[in-house]
Amino acid sequence: MRHHGYYMDNFMGNFGFFGILWIIIWLAIIIGGIILVIYILRRGNESKKGSSLHAIKILQERFARGEIDELEYQEKKRILEEE
Repeated sequence: MRHHGYYMDNFMGNFGFFGILWIIIWLAIIIGGIILVIYILRRGNESKKGSSLHAIKILQERFARGEIDELEYQEKKRILEEE
């Protein structure tokens, strides 16, 4: 009759330290992948904010030079802030 620990004992007997090492390596790869995806998603959101701020600065410069009137400035600024 086999006891409940037979399969784990057999696993450890066949793979030993290297089996545990492979499990640790795969967990590190999976966790690293998750961290990478989160980093890429956050970085994308920050670049959108930066581009909107840059566009608003250009809009302010155009308004200051008199290229656009106040109504056009306010409308375009509102659109950029919504993004």
